[in-house]
Amino acid sequence: MVLELLKNPPQHTGKFLTWAICVPFFMPKTAEEMWPFMTIGIAFCLMLHHFMPNKFAATLTMNDRFVIWTNLFMTAAYAKVYIHYASLTGHLVPVASYKDIPPHEVLYILLFILSDEVIFFLVHKWAHTKSVYGSWWYGHKMHHKFLNTSAWTSFYANPVDHFLSVLTAALFLPMLMMRNGVDISVPILTAFMFGAVTTFVGSHHCVVVEDTKGKIKAGGGDHLTHHQKFTVNYGNFAYFDYWYGSYYGKKFDSWKKGKKSA
Repeated sequence: MVLELLKNPPQHTGKFLTWAICVPFFMPKTAEEMWPFMTIGIAFCLMLHHFMPNKFAATLTMNDRFVIWTNLFMTAAYAKVYIHYASLTGHLVPVASYKDIPPHEVLYILLFILSDEVIFFLVHKWAHTKSVYGSWWYGHKMHHKFLNTSAWTSFYANPVDHFLSVLTAALFLPMLMMRNGVDISVPILTAFMFGAVTTFVGSHHCVVVEDTKGKIKAGGGDHLTHHQKFTVNYGNFAYFDYWYGSYYGKKFDSWKKGKKSA
């Protein structure tokens, strides 16, 4: 069983390992520690996904790699600037110990996730409108070059697209709260930022699977389906897609059965 898992790790193994190794031991307590943690964590997450034995790797050209590294650099630069301005608000609060984190701030992470999901869903769906999808200034079509995605292609996108739909969408609410006088402990903000990055990278990672006819293909989560069908699964967690009617997959089969039997 263990050997089989080592040879054929599930899709999100890299994400879970990154969390398990980084978060319990190296979670920053001060703003000065946040940026090194984030940049090293991103690199570590990509490395773990890259070296998983059961990956379905995408073929990258030199131009693809240039775009990816441009967006990786922008992500690191954005994090640096964001942390700086968060500190200037006076409401990014360092802690001496994790015990100093007010318990109610754990709920902030849930609020951040909900905010990110709403903004990402709306922006992503907007990015698929005809006037925006193939535009030179936003061009979400660029991100859809890869039908079979990888951890690295999560950063393959028009830089404007990456900046708005990924970075700004995720971190809008925390900054809004801090600018309006709400204290957020460093470990709480870091946990969300780090979780957003690893989830983003992990959602693009594909594993090798065999279908019912014995054909080898890429397998993954809802976001892989989005890359292959384009007009479904716009959100991170699929709930808004289910309510909107744009979900494609089996995640809600039990809900549908419950409705039919009611």
